[in-house]
Amino acid sequence: EASTVTKPGAFGLSSCSRVWSVAKRKHTLMLPESSTELDNIYQILVENKSMEIQPEGHTDNVGSAKENMVLSEQRALAVKTYLVKKGIKKNRIQVKALGGSQPLVNNSTETNKQKNRRVEIRIIKK
Repeated sequence: EASTVTKPGAFGLSSCSRVWSVAKRKHTLMLPESSTELDNIYQILVENKSMEIQPEGHTDNVGSAKENMVLSEQRALAVKTYLVKKGIKKNRIQVKALGGSQPLVNNSTETNKQKNRRVEIRIIKK
């Protein structure tokens, strides 16, 4: 099962908070439980009008590097789309695709691969 986590820090976010994980390899749609965390990020952005963020998409190591870059970009874009639809200006959100280049844990088990399929939010301007 995938998890959603927001770590405490400045403005309720750390400089890079994990907010979305995906249970399935090629999944690019957000899991329902992710909306709570993204709604929290939305509220932080509403309260901090100058803040800009960067959703960073990640994958496991299954598939080609090129496929993983596309998939990680789609995941990060899904987060941006969610926040823009709620009213955040799109110029406050810059997406970044990292593919499988920055795993949290090794990809030796399916459970670990699930942990590596994620989007993290980085604050790029407070």
